[in-house]
Amino acid sequence: MDIATNNEAEYTGLIIGLEKAIEQGIQELEVYGDSNLVVNQVNGFWRIKQSHLRPLAFPSIIPDGTVQPNYAQLGSTGTESTG
Repeated sequence: MDIATNNEAEYTGLIIGLEKAIEQGIQELEVYGDSNLVVNQVNGFWRIKQSHLRPLAFPSIIPDGTVQPNYAQLGSTGTESTG
């Protein structure tokens, strides 16, 4: 088993979910996550300072037009945060 940071694990989970959506032909997808860092980075609100996370944030597995994910942050109570 490889050792990964929490952020790498969060991104890996996101990528696996996107791969499954593509395999199933899903074209629109709402993605909810509990990592404020990951959600804000993939939405482009925060820049990615760690260069090793950049390929994970914008994976090449998503061909243009295949799936349009919409990323949202979950609040600490398990409900969607509005800001």
